[in-house]
Amino acid sequence: MIPTLKNIQEAQKIYHQVPSWEKIDDLLYNTFKQYPRNSDHDTVVFKIELVDSLYNCNLMMDKTKVADEVINLNLDLSSGDTINNVNKIAEIKLNTSTKRVGWVFSSKYCHFHRPEKYPICDKFAKKSMKHLIGKTYVYYDQYENYKKELDMLILKIKKDLSYKQMDVYLYLLGQWMDHKKGKKDISANIKRIIEIKPNLFKNLEP
Repeated sequence: MIPTLKNIQEAQKIYHQVPSWEKIDDLLYNTFKQYPRNSDHDTVVFKIELVDSLYNCNLMMDKTKVADEVINLNLDLSSGDTINNVNKIAEIKLNTSTKRVGWVFSSKYCHFHRPEKYPICDKFAKKSMKHLIGKTYVYYDQYENYKKELDMLILKIKKDLSYKQMDVYLYLLGQWMDHKKGKKDISANIKRIIEIKPNLFKNLEP
């Protein structure tokens, strides 16, 4: 199923129903624009904390040590290799933890450095891509696969769509799909809008 431009525009209407979302995005984009480098420890810790807290990454790791690892990678997030950058940060694993940083945090952290270069990949985006494209959820666990399929999807809808527009659409569609299945862990903001204007969400479906 290929979404139409109207589906994407309906997602933007929902996005604008929650003023705090735009304010959070503006704060993150402006902060990362002001501090684009990843060499100063305190700055990197601050950026990690912002993304983790404001974008619900559930990192649950010592962020000062994650910052050390990000700095040690010496990555160029402005013009370096997109897939490599996301994967390198995702693969960070601390000695005190059994899990890795993962693609959810990594893609979001990179995204706010260069939103036109890095699409966000989280569970809702992967659910939506699986629903639209038909490949397995596990397939989209690889950031390279996710970005490739998303780029092809954008070309089929409208080639100048931004990753941010698609992120909003895929996130909201994934939440709507979970709502229809009766799942309880969707966003409180989204529950409120569904109760008031359910047709907005129905219009997300291709």
